Amino acid sequence: MGYKADDIETGRAILKEMALAEMKRDDFSKADVVKALSKEILALRKLGYSLEQISNRLKSVGLDIGTTSLKSQLQVKAAKSKVPMQTPKKALAAPQPAVEATLAAETETPVESPAE
Repeated sequence: MGYKADDIETGRAILKEMALAEMKRDDFSKADVVKALSKEILALRKLGYSLEQISNRLKSVGLDIGTTSLKSQLQVKAAKSKVPMQTPKKALAAPQPAVEATLAAETETPVESPAE
């Protein structure tokens, strides 16, 4: 039996509801935050952003998560999934216009350009 796009969207909605139920807690560790944001963080890494750039962006909105915490939590995630963490060849000097569209398409959430 094949599935339709609507079936996939229904599945996606149900899984998002499960994740949102978990997010209703009031106290999260740095590891919890990195885990919750790992998909977006990894998408930014694929686009060439450094952990420092990502950390600075998170700090700008009150999430005091340093590069060491990001790196160690992403390594834990990579080890658990047995997928090596990708390291970009070089960090982007400035965001490109297509960066936001690419990231939004990969993560399905709107993202602002990093301020450097």
